[in-house]
Amino acid sequence: MNKLISLDDLFKLKIASLLNSERQIAAGYPILARNCSSVQLQAILGQRTGYAYKRSLLLEMLLPGTEGQVEGPSPVKAILEEGNHWIQLQEESLPAVLDATIASIISSIGHLNIANYGSAHCYASLLNRQDTLVFYQLLQGEVNADRELSRLIEVILNPQAAEAGRKKLDLVLQE
Repeated sequence: MNKLISLDDLFKLKIASLLNSERQIAAGYPILARNCSSVQLQAILGQRTGYAYKRSLLLEMLLPGTEGQVEGPSPVKAILEEGNHWIQLQEESLPAVLDATIASIISSIGHLNIANYGSAHCYASLLNRQDTLVFYQLLQGEVNADRELSRLIEVILNPQAAEAGRKKLDLVLQE
């Protein structure tokens, strides 16, 4: 795609970008899962890896020929790279803190997907595309996944990280 002239061009570019993102998620989440201690977080990463793979196949079917049309920086790749940097900084970190970090990375990518699928749905609707409902369903899947992850973060991961940090601080102060 050389020029961005019409809403249809923008829609196709958005789909190409989503396809690229889903492939990066499918490749990156298993690496994050290997660094988790939380079984729930590992399960979410496994589930989302499968969803990303399925969504990439669906996007290829909906708009064949969009692969390779995205040039420039990839937001998902940037988030994954930043996340890997954060993980490396925590080599000797408490497992609960590492899990909270990984959950934060997943949350950032999820919010990016919500914005992108929301845009794709909007464009599909404005273009009167027959697949508008598909993009709405993909958007809702992302919103629901975000709610599930947010519950895990708020109820389990962040409190565990905070408690582990307090215990470690207590040990340091006792020395």
